Amino acid sequence: MNAQVHRHAHNFREVQQCTLLSIKTGGCSEDCSYCPQSSRYDTGLKAQRLMNKDAVMEAAKQVLFFIIFKFSWVSNRPK
Repeated sequence: MNAQVHRHAHNFREVQQCTLLSIKTGGCSEDCSYCPQSSRYDTGLKAQRLMNKDAVMEAAKQVLFFIIFKFSWVSNRPK
């Protein structure tokens, strides 16, 4: 039934673009061997500091220019 609701609400022939911005990459203190964000393993990922608010807002403004419908940001912080 849920699938039918989505089929009626959305045109399956259309594509909605979305983008994801990592505002903090690498250097996570968690011990997850499967995750490239963990600082405990050599994954080749260079850690980056948390982006400042102005940089995140500028990225969000750029997304509007490209008519992206969904914009999310993520961080590698523990739960």
